[in-house]
Amino acid sequence: MKKVITLLWLAALPLLTIAQTKTFKWGDELCEYASTYNSAKYTEQQLRNTFELMRSSGGVGLSTSDVAFRLDAIQKLNTDSLEKEYKAVKKHLTALDIVPVPYWETLRQRKLKQIEEEYALKKVNIQAYKDPKILKTYTAAPECVTRYADALIAGDDKLVAVWRAQVEEQCKNNGSPKRLRQEFDTYYNSPQRMAYARMEVLTFGWSNCANAHISYVGSGDESLEIDKQFRKLFIKTKTVGCDEP
Repeated sequence: MKKVITLLWLAALPLLTIAQTKTFKWGDELCEYASTYNSAKYTEQQLRNTFELMRSSGGVGLSTSDVAFRLDAIQKLNTDSLEKEYKAVKKHLTALDIVPVPYWETLRQRKLKQIEEEYALKKVNIQAYKDPKILKTYTAAPECVTRYADALIAGDDKLVAVWRAQVEEQCKNNGSPKRLRQEFDTYYNSPQRMAYARMEVLTFGWSNCANAHISYVGSGDESLEIDKQFRKLFIKTKTVGCDEP
């Protein structure tokens, strides 16, 4: 009798395996995939949420504008909009029901840290267009504060000198250095010279310098590792189709 029960159990295993196996469809920039997974381990929603977390890596987490490229755009920068987006993104990311795998929880926490850092910098950036003294309170990029804050606060020939040096540095890596110098000359000869100087140094000098200190998740080669870890969640993955390169 015991032998019969054992045989029945072994015969039922394939059925149990089939019952626990489901297909999850997803895609990247080039291809669409159909992946088989064990539904006893993860739900489809957990996989979708984890896929969302994966796709949110390797880019900016907050979209609220914090820099101006025209003088009339400065007044449109708004810390209230930033605050609202920051709270919504943080709440959503914290509540995501992702697969119960340590790697993905660690990635979530790193993404939350990135959001915090972005929020702190963006808030300072917005405020600095009206009051550059706020830069002195930013502690995450001390060398950037040293390089730009005093000149922006002074707003005199010291700022113009930083602005001029910045344009010359940009010209070294720009395909149209003549255009950059012509733009500088136009702004420099404008009655609003100092307003242009502050905008240009804040937007292209300070912001770029400080932004380099943000701990962006999934930048560079790490995106390949994240993709690799996502594929590990599946029993097998089949490529359904790809766009022509």
